Amino acid sequence: MKRFKLHNCKKQISFFMAAVMAMAGLSVAPAVKTKADTVNQGTLIASFDFEGEDTEGWGPRGDESTELTTEASHTGKQSIKITNRTKSWNGVTCDVKDLLEDGESYTVKAWVMYDDNKVGNQQNMMLSVATTVNGKESYNNLTKANVYCNNWTLFEATYTYTAGIDNVKFYMEGGTHDFYVDDITITKNPAAPIEEDIPSLKDVFAPYNCKVGTSIILNEFNSSEKAIINKHFNSLTIGNEMKPDSVLDRDATIAYMEETGDQTTPKISFSKAAPILKYCEENGIEIRGHVLAWHSQTPKWFFTEDYSDASDAKFVSKEVMLKRLENYIKTVFETIKEQYPNLKIYTWDVVNEAVENNGNGYRPAGTEANKDTSLWMQVIGEDFIEQAFVYARKYAPEGTNLAYNDYNEYMGAKANMIYKICSNLADKGLIDVIGMQMHLSTDFPSVSMFEAAARKFASIPNVKLEITEFDITTWDHSESGLKAQGTKVKGFFDCIKSLMSEGINFNSITFWGVRDCDSWRAQQYPCLFDDNYLAKPAFYGVVGDTVVTSKEPVITSKPPVEPSKEPVVTSEVPAVSETPAVTSEAPATTPVVPSKEPTPTTVVPSETPVDPTGVPVLLNPDVTVKTTVGSTINQTYTIKPANGLSVDTSKLTLRFHYTKDDSKEQSFWCDNAGLQTPEAPYYVAFTDHVKGTFGDGYVDISFDKGLIFTSGELKLQIRINQQDWSSYTNLECGNLEVLYD
Repeated sequence: MKRFKLHNCKKQISFFMAAVMAMAGLSVAPAVKTKADTVNQGTLIASFDFEGEDTEGWGPRGDESTELTTEASHTGKQSIKITNRTKSWNGVTCDVKDLLEDGESYTVKAWVMYDDNKVGNQQNMMLSVATTVNGKESYNNLTKANVYCNNWTLFEATYTYTAGIDNVKFYMEGGTHDFYVDDITITKNPAAPIEEDIPSLKDVFAPYNCKVGTSIILNEFNSSEKAIINKHFNSLTIGNEMKPDSVLDRDATIAYMEETGDQTTPKISFSKAAPILKYCEENGIEIRGHVLAWHSQTPKWFFTEDYSDASDAKFVSKEVMLKRLENYIKTVFETIKEQYPNLKIYTWDVVNEAVENNGNGYRPAGTEANKDTSLWMQVIGEDFIEQAFVYARKYAPEGTNLAYNDYNEYMGAKANMIYKICSNLADKGLIDVIGMQMHLSTDFPSVSMFEAAARKFASIPNVKLEITEFDITTWDHSESGLKAQGTKVKGFFDCIKSLMSEGINFNSITFWGVRDCDSWRAQQYPCLFDDNYLAKPAFYGVVGDTVVTSKEPVITSKPPVEPSKEPVVTSEVPAVSETPAVTSEAPATTPVVPSKEPTPTTVVPSETPVDPTGVPVLLNPDVTVKTTVGSTINQTYTIKPANGLSVDTSKLTLRFHYTKDDSKEQSFWCDNAGLQTPEAPYYVAFTDHVKGTFGDGYVDISFDKGLIFTSGELKLQIRINQQDWSSYTNLECGNLEVLYD
């Protein structure tokens, strides 16, 4: 019996009646404590201290046991103990759906402890939520932490409820050891008001017949986000819940295979995306579908025989995989039409990020999921790109735009490769849109680089452009730093409006996230709104104002023209110069690139000094590093010659020391490396020659090619992450050693 399932006034009445009954000497069944007082700027909805005679609605998820105990408690005399666990997901759970309101955000807290030192001094555990939509249960980890033996640990997470979810079950999981839980609270967070007296972004771009959208994930879909969406946007991209790993239903797929013997018909479910899809259908908001075929966030089992998830599972043949791809795309379109008949998905990203980051070709083949390499290339090869478009054209509703989408689309070689792929698709009538992601920083790229790429792509007949994932990062969140960010944004959008006025067709513009704190690049303040939903100078840069606030939208003085049905063709296809790449996979800053085009000219070293015995003296170069830690370790190294002496990278190793609590495998990325000099060659790209080697408590950064320079600076942009993309636990950064020769 879950006595907490009472709403505000009913709860107050029930407590009043309980008090009357108690004074009358009648027995009172234990009930969860609730109150309407504000706690930490929120309203406490429910608290569970387990001091009564029952577990207050909390119980086991599987075959494990849950019971009240006096063996340990965080406060009071009792807690709830979970025993007989055989699976990591075996834990204590409770369905709290009846406590929650549509669009409201909640803070959930729970105290956890274990006392069995036989399982080790620490255990990594998680506070998670299981939600059910249309009978399909989905799972999401809200937060994780290390729990130390005999120490109570607080788990705190935020959850947003959206109407249409049938069950919401919070639960603790991790390990298979016995543990205790106490003092669980659920607090409704106050809704943040939005600014109503500022220009609407969708109105700013209405004269250009250009949709304006943002991305959203379910746990951000609160009442403030909905208010922002209703005011500013007429398009939404669902950030995660429509990607293959969220849509593919392995259990149903295997069940169908076992029943029919069919190895080519994967089953899907939109249960994770359902609340957002339903909201958009009911409110007339159009969707950008993201994404059908992508190397990342597509499970490996989708490519293996019998849909096996074993590490040594064999891949299916190319023919079988092509049929799986076709049936998957067919089922996606059929399911959307059946379940959401009034929802319009105006564009689908059919293929995403299929070009190698350096632009030298297709993304390389690989045998693991969620890596930089591609299982599509491994099992099918480059044919998967065209075939995905063939299938999408075959099954998509009439009028649906089919898009190729990629990042670093303004880079020379990569832009050329994207142009080649999309031109071929356009010649066959298979593509309608090129998606330019535009994950930028205030340092890079230049507006002219973007313009050249946009003009190049727009020269392909019958192809529109869409800006699909715009954000722009800055490390400087001071007033002047955010104004500089706004000025940079204004430069890009002045250019975009000018291009649209010429007749280049930008079909939509999508900003990747609403507010900074929810962004995947949160540490670098990339969005148009701050954490309190207040418009930043970047917002006014989009509007077209100076970065001083104005209440009226500023439209370019040159009136827009109706997009021509004929392609915009320049007299010469614009050249896009070669420059260092910026990955879209994680936050990264980038060096300022000189306006002169770099050439691979050798940098001449100066004479190395010698000591009195004639032995050469090697002096360490000057090295500085800026480190930012979040779910990844992000670093920018600046290397300069010391005292006018030369630096030879073949002799240089940078050893960065750090510690973490777990032993998970890690990945090393060099997102950018380049030498900037005050004279020719001005810039030398060096990204492909930076290597990372992990040791016990450190990473060595070295170079597989000698670059010798006497002036300027070599900048490296480094990223380190856990290979499973989980957050670091108790990460502590230490010293940097500069090892020369």
